[in-house]
Amino acid sequence: MKFIKGILPISILLFSSHSFGNGAGCGLGSTLFSGASGGLMHVVAQITNASFSNTSSMTTGTFGCDTSTSLAKLNNPEFIKEARYIDDNFDSMLSNLSNGNGEALDNFLSMKNVSDSDRDGVAQVLKSNFDNIYSSSNTDSLTVAVKINEILENTYNQYAI
Repeated sequence: MKFIKGILPISILLFSSHSFGNGAGCGLGSTLFSGASGGLMHVVAQITNASFSNTSSMTTGTFGCDTSTSLAKLNNPEFIKEARYIDDNFDSMLSNLSNGNGEALDNFLSMKNVSDSDRDGVAQVLKSNFDNIYSSSNTDSLTVAVKINEILENTYNQYAI
């Protein structure tokens, strides 16, 4: 019993630790605590999402959950790599996307094998679509990765996944 009491708080923090960087994702908790700030409130929102509504919200597309992402894309190793990079560098990526330049964005474009001759153009296209990429304070790294690739499909298709 002591083991369970000791593991539970650690497990909650580990499974919800990503919420510190980019919000709690989608679900009832994200909707209820949308104006709240700070790591503790993000963890509370994440726990609420996981406890009450996340699966049904993801299935039905409610409470801020986007159901338009192709499952094939989610299973693509390159797409997963990109989404993880965005997640690990979330704040820097958003700043760089809004400016159209920066180290995190440059590294991301290198990861996508964007040629030197296309790099400035791709960066400017992403900058001009920043409001579409980061459409709300609940936008998460997966959504950013999906939207970047959707934009590239329409502009620089050779770099889209």
